Amino acid sequence: MMTRIPLLAVASLAALAICLTSCSGIQEPVIRLEGVDLVGISTDGLELMLQASLENPNDFGADIDGLEYVILGDGEELARGSREMEIRVGAGETVEVGVPFDLKWSSGKTILEGILDGEEHEWKLEGSVGVSKGPIRKTFAFSESGNINSPNQSQDL
Repeated sequence: MMTRIPLLAVASLAALAICLTSCSGIQEPVIRLEGVDLVGISTDGLELMLQASLENPNDFGADIDGLEYVILGDGEELARGSREMEIRVGAGETVEVGVPFDLKWSSGKTILEGILDGEEHEWKLEGSVGVSKGPIRKTFAFSESGNINSPNQSQDL
C-alpha cells in the first residue's frame, strides 16, 4: 500500500529547504568602533559606552540578537561583557550600537596612569555577534583594533 504525503507537508518542507539554502549564506556583519562616551564617574571607577556601528552587508534584512565582547588596552583586559538585544537591520543598512563597560579604579590603576603618559597605546575590541534570519542563526567573531595617542599629564595639565 502506498502512503500519501499531504501537499501542505511537501510545500512546508520545500519552503524550509529554500530558506535553509538561501539563508545559510548569511554574510558576516561589519562592526566598526566609532568612539567612546563617558557616561559617569563614581568612587568605583569610570562608566563608559563604546559606540559601534554594525553594518548588514546582506541583500536581506536580519536580526542582531546578541553581542559578547572583550575590551583590551595594551593587551590587558579592561572589560568583558555581553548584551542581549533585538535589533532589526535592513538589507545593506547600518545601525549604531552602544556597548557599556566599567573601568574600575582598583583594577585599572596602571591603565589609568598609562592613559596619561603621552605615549601611543593599542586598543582592541573583540567578541562575537549573533545574527538570525527566520529559523537560521549564525554567530560571527569580530575583532577591531587601533592605536591612540594619550595626552602627557605633566605637559597638558
